[in-house]
Amino acid sequence: MRFPVALAASAVITALAAAPAQAATSTGCEGGSFTVVAPSGKTITQRSDQLKAADLRGRVQVRGKYVTFAVDPANLAVYDYTMTGAASPLDITGGVRTPVFAAKIPQLPATLSDDLRVDARDGTLSLIRQGRAGEKKVTMKIQAKDCAQGGIFQMEPEIEPAQNVTVTHTLAPGMYFFKNPFVNNKVNFGNGTMFRGRPAPSARFRWARTYVFQAARSQGQAVRPRQYMAIASDCWPVCQSPA
Repeated sequence: MRFPVALAASAVITALAAAPAQAATSTGCEGGSFTVVAPSGKTITQRSDQLKAADLRGRVQVRGKYVTFAVDPANLAVYDYTMTGAASPLDITGGVRTPVFAAKIPQLPATLSDDLRVDARDGTLSLIRQGRAGEKKVTMKIQAKDCAQGGIFQMEPEIEPAQNVTVTHTLAPGMYFFKNPFVNNKVNFGNGTMFRGRPAPSARFRWARTYVFQAARSQGQAVRPRQYMAIASDCWPVCQSPA
């Protein structure tokens, strides 16, 4: 399932957030730590460093205690964003490795080509890389936190001169959108287990599928499967996020 997101040059998108009843806390982030592994084999953890072009001939692997994903250095697209299922009092996966997003791909006007700046310390991660095409200067930044509920994940494109950027998010197989009756019928996504997330309320969406089905668990209660609702196919790029 795919949904594009229109972002202003300095806008932020939150990719995953737990339901309000289980908001992220320091308890859910205990022991969180990212290790960044370049295609060259160079490894960065608990420090700031840079990866040269020679280190970046392939996807960069980001490995956390609770979260893992891969990054394409050419545009900082994210692939295979997965919750590991590591033990935590605030676990939302049931201890099961849970793929959440298959991909998050920004459509940038230039390829990123500078050194990749990496800061992986204290359970947080920052990746920054720049590129140019003619008069266009592109800066792409990823910020992430390694937590049992996913923490905050932000993709921040900046274009000079300013222009909108589309980031297309594809849910992992088994994930789907549903209307959550326990949270004012707002749109969440899940896989039929205790896991659920929500799209960022500040983003604008076009939903790729006309119908989604409701079949999830919330606060220990089963939600009967129910067809969600038809989504207008022509709402892009002005339809409001339902979250």
